[in-house]
Amino acid sequence: MKILLGELLVSKDISVYKLSKVTDISEHNLANLIKNKTRSVRFDTIEKICEVLDCDITDIMQLDAK
Repeated sequence: MKILLGELLVSKDISVYKLSKVTDISEHNLANLIKNKTRSVRFDTIEKICEVLDCDITDIMQLDAK
């Protein structure tokens, strides 16, 4: 799985800090997600991010074809 959240934040000019405040997801958890240093992500976390960024799950995650 490839996480595209960092690129999406840059394209929408939104900081991790702002996303954290709006979604109530810790900056640490968001940073780990952006750096792909997490083994799992809760569905409600994905939903909150997608709602705030007005995007679809495919905008923040994609299967890493091997």
